[in-house]
Amino acid sequence: MAVVAEIKTVGTTPTLLTLGGSSIQDLSVVYLRNDSPVDIFLGGSTVTTGTGFRLPAGTQFPLDLAHHDAVYGIVASGTQPLQVLRTRGQ
Repeated sequence: MAVVAEIKTVGTTPTLLTLGGSSIQDLSVVYLRNDSPVDIFLGGSTVTTGTGFRLPAGTQFPLDLAHHDAVYGIVASGTQPLQVLRTRGQ
C-alpha cells in the first residue's frame, strides 16, 4: 500500500484535492483535515460554497474514492491550506 501526504492550497475557484485509484481494482482511502480558520467546501469540479459539503475549520473527514473519482475544494475568499492523506491498496 502506498501512502501520500500533502498540503493543498484551496482557493476561490474549485481546486483539485485528490484523485481515486488509477485502475479499476484500486480503492483510495482519503483523509482531509482542515486546520485553517475557515470552512472549506468539498465536492466535484463545479463545487461552490453554496453547494459543497462543508468541512468546518478544525475538523477532518475520511472518504473512499474509486477509480477516477475526484474531490475538489473551494473557500469563500483568499486561500487556505488543507491536509490530504491518501492510501492506495494494491
